[in-house]
Amino acid sequence: MPDKKQFQIDQTFIDYLRNISNYLLDGLRNQRTNTFQVSCVRKPVFVLACDHAFFDGLQGAIHTLDTYWSDHRIIFYDLGISNEQETLLRKKCARCTIIKFPFASIEKYASHIGVLKYYGFKPFVIQDALRRYGTIIYGDSSVRFNSNSFNPVLIDNYIRGFAARELPGHSLPCYTHVDTFTWFNQSYTNFENIYIAETGFLVVTDTFLTRLIMKAWLTCALESDCLVSYESETKC
Repeated sequence: MPDKKQFQIDQTFIDYLRNISNYLLDGLRNQRTNTFQVSCVRKPVFVLACDHAFFDGLQGAIHTLDTYWSDHRIIFYDLGISNEQETLLRKKCARCTIIKFPFASIEKYASHIGVLKYYGFKPFVIQDALRRYGTIIYGDSSVRFNSNSFNPVLIDNYIRGFAARELPGHSLPCYTHVDTFTWFNQSYTNFENIYIAETGFLVVTDTFLTRLIMKAWLTCALESDCLVSYESETKC
């Protein structure tokens, strides 16, 4: 794969992927971990990111974290907020750590990362936070928290490493450009029975499986042919 940028995937792997998809998504809906008594769970940090246009929404997310998770750190990735907004954030959120996203460094190799509507920044934010903190709960600025009962998910994540919300009825080929499948040397027809996972809210722990997922996601994000697919279309 590193030399020719091709993934050789057969039907056995597709079946395996379908099982893994269910396995990862199950972490946010299965309550079986409630039956285990675990005395120590790695304390996660909350990771948020936005630019100046979504700063008002960010304040709403932080407000709900203040209500339900007041003793957890918040890591904010600055995607381009104004100086005034940064000053306000530092004043209102003493537990927030602000990390400026390194657009200049990444855009040398992938200029499209700076176009936020492509969401190429997201795997870099998640990977950097994982490297720094080990266990994270990532949420878009639009996310609102209404509970602090995540322990079952966090315990489960020590094994899974990655929990996402499935969107039933949203078939992967309907929301993924054909060129993306082509970049992975695949046909969209192999994925018709797999639903997409929502990346606006993720619970991630640094594990071997997570590193494989993040490597594929980051590699795709760096390649405009995989991420952007300007003239491509989806198939339903």
